[in-house]
Amino acid sequence: MSCRGTNDGSTAPRVRALAAYGRAIDLTPGLILAYVRAAQVHASLHSYDNALQALDEAVGREPRHFGALLLRAQVLRDKGDLNGAAEAIARARALRPQDPQALLLHVQILQARGDWPGAHGEAAKARDHLAGRSETVVGRACYQQGELHRLRGEFDHAERMYRV
Repeated sequence: MSCRGTNDGSTAPRVRALAAYGRAIDLTPGLILAYVRAAQVHASLHSYDNALQALDEAVGREPRHFGALLLRAQVLRDKGDLNGAAEAIARARALRPQDPQALLLHVQILQARGDWPGAHGEAAKARDHLAGRSETVVGRACYQQGELHRLRGEFDHAERMYRV
């Protein structure tokens, strides 16, 4: 089941999706994906505490669920809990150390925590590691590295990264 919003910003489709995921959880409490999808919808509504509650349930039932851990890191980052986000991304990366989303989220969390050298180094590693992947994935890594250069005032370096 997927949840698609409308262009007018209506939350009605997301509320219906939450009800459907709630029914799925009631019928099959072991269905981890229903908790994760419900958390995604809650996060899209900026209902971070509800998203984290659903993710806690998912991770409590399956501690090695990569998607739940990755989403937990994203929600905690968006909520402003950068220490919690760092812990969650570390757990996710322990399961899939080279996952493109996890690599780039780790860079974003380091950047948000003010660890510019760490973020820059991880962005370079991510870019190098992802070089053989799709253009979209490599482009995201290069863009992230370009943003780090731009924010540090290194505009020539940023421009080169944006054009890679």
